Amino acid sequence: MFVSEDQGMVINELTAMRDNSQRVVDSYDAHKALRDKCDALLLALNPEKQKELAQARELSELRGQLDEMKQMLSAVLGTNKKEK
Repeated sequence: MFVSEDQGMVINELTAMRDNSQRVVDSYDAHKALRDKCDALLLALNPEKQKELAQARELSELRGQLDEMKQMLSAVLGTNKKEK
């Protein structure tokens, strides 16, 4: 927050704030890529973390398959009820 009687100073301050924010926005992709690379390196260096990640992926896939089976069963049972 700033207070000024001079409109030029307010404009300069707002311009500086905007420029700083633009630099942050412009560097987002680079920092995201760097974070992803660090995550990959940390994962490569930690076999326990690799195992946890593999288990999480497998659990997610199994949950997806279970949801599909529930939908198919519901559709089959719904069809059978309509036929009776």
